Amino acid sequence: MESLKSFVFSLASIRLIILGQPLQFISTAAQTNQLTAGSRIIPTQYLTSSSGLFAFGFCNVDPSINPQKLILAIWFDFGASNCSNKTVVWFARDPTSKSAVIATNGSVLILDDSTRLSLVDGQATLWSPSQQFGSTLMLLDSGNLQLIAAGRGGVSWESFHHPTHALLPGQNMTNSSGIYLLSTNTDMDFSAGRFTLIVQDDDNIVMYMRDPNQISSLAGNAGDPYWNSQTWHSGQVPTIVFDDSGNLFYNDSLNGYKNLTAKRPPSSAQSYYHYAALDPDGTVRVYAHQKNITDGIAWEVVSMFPADGCSRMTKYSIQSICGPNAYCKVSSSKGQRINCECPYGYVFLDEQHEYRGCGPNYVPGPLRSIRLYIIIGVLAISFVTSVTYTLWQGYASKKAKRMRLSAGLRTFTQRELKRATKGFKVLLGEGGFGKVYKGEVSYPQPANIAVKKLIKSDEHSERDFENEVQSIGQIHHKNLVRMIGYCKEGAHRMLVFEYMQGGTLADFVFQSERPPWNFLADAAIGIAKGLEYLHEGCKSQIIHCDIKPDNILFDDKHTARITDFGIAKLLGDQKTQHTVTTVAGTVPYVAPEWFGGVGKVNSKVDVYSFGVVLLEMICCKKVTGGQMLNQQGALRDLVNMIESGRAELLVQGESEALADMESGAVYARGNLVLAEGPINQAKDKQGGADVRRHHGSQPSA
Repeated sequence: MESLKSFVFSLASIRLIILGQPLQFISTAAQTNQLTAGSRIIPTQYLTSSSGLFAFGFCNVDPSINPQKLILAIWFDFGASNCSNKTVVWFARDPTSKSAVIATNGSVLILDDSTRLSLVDGQATLWSPSQQFGSTLMLLDSGNLQLIAAGRGGVSWESFHHPTHALLPGQNMTNSSGIYLLSTNTDMDFSAGRFTLIVQDDDNIVMYMRDPNQISSLAGNAGDPYWNSQTWHSGQVPTIVFDDSGNLFYNDSLNGYKNLTAKRPPSSAQSYYHYAALDPDGTVRVYAHQKNITDGIAWEVVSMFPADGCSRMTKYSIQSICGPNAYCKVSSSKGQRINCECPYGYVFLDEQHEYRGCGPNYVPGPLRSIRLYIIIGVLAISFVTSVTYTLWQGYASKKAKRMRLSAGLRTFTQRELKRATKGFKVLLGEGGFGKVYKGEVSYPQPANIAVKKLIKSDEHSERDFENEVQSIGQIHHKNLVRMIGYCKEGAHRMLVFEYMQGGTLADFVFQSERPPWNFLADAAIGIAKGLEYLHEGCKSQIIHCDIKPDNILFDDKHTARITDFGIAKLLGDQKTQHTVTTVAGTVPYVAPEWFGGVGKVNSKVDVYSFGVVLLEMICCKKVTGGQMLNQQGALRDLVNMIESGRAELLVQGESEALADMESGAVYARGNLVLAEGPINQAKDKQGGADVRRHHGSQPSA
């Protein structure tokens, strides 16, 4: 009986196929946004969202090259029936190679009766959402493809939780396993590219250039990213958000909202379609397309990051995007695409992978000509070698010393810096070790620089120069001003730093109008983090010795940065104290042990100076008194006012400041220990413990 039923059913199925009405296939004529259990999609069919904006199916991105090569994808459709020259925003990706799964005209996407979704070709399964089942596959108007398991808790799988190279409005990214953006090889080649954007388990958002030969690794260059959010180990999981207006940002409960790209007006959601993509050149771009116009208007780049072009700086080096014998060039279009090009006489080694470099473009000639070229080449090399060797003898020692100092730094000539500063025209500041001028260079990034021109003269200036190059040149931290180069030419000694356009702490604190308390609190935490890195994060401990408001600068994001290491003492390994013979620093920020004849100083002299700066930030007034005893009396008076409940007199009744006075009192008590004589190590550690209890994971400094 069962065999008879099967036979009848088979005959009915054959009849339906002959009549051109196979029930298991969706109709190509009637557009639908869902696939139900027992149905399938072949390459001539597709799903369309209710609005007609998105389509899902088999996509031949470039039929002129290979009409048989298909990918399973979601694309902006605008009512068209195939995806060529459309914008693909998601595709089925192979979990091992990270490339798009390649289908053929014989491939079929099946949602079988057991509610399993599979892309098959013959007997082979090309792709399937791992261990996920559902009775309905639906394409939403948001562009999100959902596999819905009726009676099993709703959505069992969705494309928004498995992005490939792009994000759509309403799509977020966290550090969940398997969520990352990976660029494609080219706009038309959906094999795995070289660049990734990941929210790591350590809470840091990073961008890596990966080795395409290591298909299993998403991080490249030994974990050395060319961009990161600097939110590692914050204890708060950041989330990348792409909103309906086309704004790309990340947020966490500690730092709030941080824009990754230029902010779009809220009205853009009603006027434009948006998507964001990690493009093949490693840049994230936000694209916009005017609504109600489907012909003649291309997608427009409205914002992008990072915007460092061919000068991508990692923690350790400048990152080269192109291979051997090739050079990097940024296009002049608004999108500023980064391309690799070959010099004259060279061609790409691989036209499909231009980043692999260039080789000579020549056709081998007769053997006699080759021999002639070899002879001429050998003679030329011999001549150049002889001349070079002669010149090298007098230059080798000087060059060796220069190379030791220039690890990771650019060496400038005096003429270059004179031209960059327009003849040392704009004076930014002046200190005991020289003057600082504003300048601008084309390389390396950033373009705006600050040039510290050291005072010429004696051995003292020479020692300071060597000290700064060796100490500052090796450290990188978001709360320290980064050194990017130097000049050591004849009697000229100059250091080149990032230009901080936000001014100094003194510019904010010692004005008639008090700055916001949150601004001061963030600045204090930033200074503490910078000091902690100098004292504990460097290979050899660095003592600043001159912490004061004039040496605290702010960048364009109002991040506090410590500058001026001209009097820093570089301590050797295993040393905790250093003997000094001269007083360094600026009164009234100098610790008592400089004057008390102790002769031994350590990192706590910076902690003392930091305490004085904190009190000035609380009061927004300078600590007066040229004598050390008067200075200590002023500090003691400020501490007494805080501890006796009269803090409102210091902060002029500001409510947020009063709420944080307990923290201020802790800082003041910890530093008063240092003000009462030589360093008391036990009490200082206790003060640091109080600060950590109040601020959680803030630095011990």
